[in-house]
Amino acid sequence: MAQPLLQVRDVSLTFGGRRPVEALRGVSLSLETGAFVSIVGPSGSGKSTLFNVIAGIIPPTSGEVLVDGESDPDRRRMRCSYMFQKDLLFPWRSVVDNAALGLEVSGACTKREARERARALLPRFGLAGFEASRPSELSGGMRQRVALLRTLLLGRPLLLLDEPFASLDALTRRDLQQWLRATWRTGSEAALLVTHDVREAVRLSDRVYVLSPRPGRIEAEIEVPRGAEGRLDTLQSARCEQEVLAALRIEEAAL
Repeated sequence: MAQPLLQVRDVSLTFGGRRPVEALRGVSLSLETGAFVSIVGPSGSGKSTLFNVIAGIIPPTSGEVLVDGESDPDRRRMRCSYMFQKDLLFPWRSVVDNAALGLEVSGACTKREARERARALLPRFGLAGFEASRPSELSGGMRQRVALLRTLLLGRPLLLLDEPFASLDALTRRDLQQWLRATWRTGSEAALLVTHDVREAVRLSDRVYVLSPRPGRIEAEIEVPRGAEGRLDTLQSARCEQEVLAALRIEEAAL
């Protein structure tokens, strides 16, 4: 059996100082190539901190992280791409130029090649005909699609999504969730999503991890059963949402 793309093994993290803060305790999880996995948990549970540990930005106090078999932080970092809550598009750059920016900065190809690769993927991201548009001319959902295209163009195997839809209105968020799930089936990357939205986690994911209040621990691992073409029926979705909510309520009761 092939090893998982991401392996987090018994990771703990304590921030030092006059009053040390234990952020993570004994976190273990895994992610296979092509999978979409979510982490949900209350505010302050260490979700974003865990992302920074996985990406090699913050070293853990103990434990080990492997991305594509690499434990070295610098090499791990080059195997991860990070998408934030804000789209961080440059207002003076066009859709194509914003999407190509990551490739340009990485030095993986020339500016012209980066723009050509970005332009070729615009239809897949619902952006055909908008290549010359500026961010101010786009809807919130379209801006997030540009940001996701910029992230995926880096071609790294692990995508870290830190609440990328949190700032969108409910209708736009739902549309983007449906689009992302449909688009994801055509790719080979693996994604790890942090979200406070239980329904979003279930709609998008193959598996959901529930993180406890600080210090963050994995308190539940919930598989999301999907049928043909990744479909999830209403009954299954509701059942999974209840499982996640039950785990979160247990944690709230323990406070």
